[in-house]
Amino acid sequence: MRLLAEGGSGIAVLSHALARDAVNAGRLVQVLPGWTLPPLPVHAVMSSRLQPASVRAFVDFLAARLSLV
Repeated sequence: MRLLAEGGSGIAVLSHALARDAVNAGRLVQVLPGWTLPPLPVHAVMSSRLQPASVRAFVDFLAARLSLV
């Protein structure tokens, strides 16, 4: 979607994370600055068996990062 919008094919609904570099470089322009999508839920599904610490750390990282958006 971002590449199509950058190529002039129309407008796109993009997250700030996906659009930030293109907006800063002038390849995209925000057209509805006061409008946002409602938050979308994200679920991490894990086995009930013992998980490696790396999996738990990754899920914790995602939870912290996505709660800031």
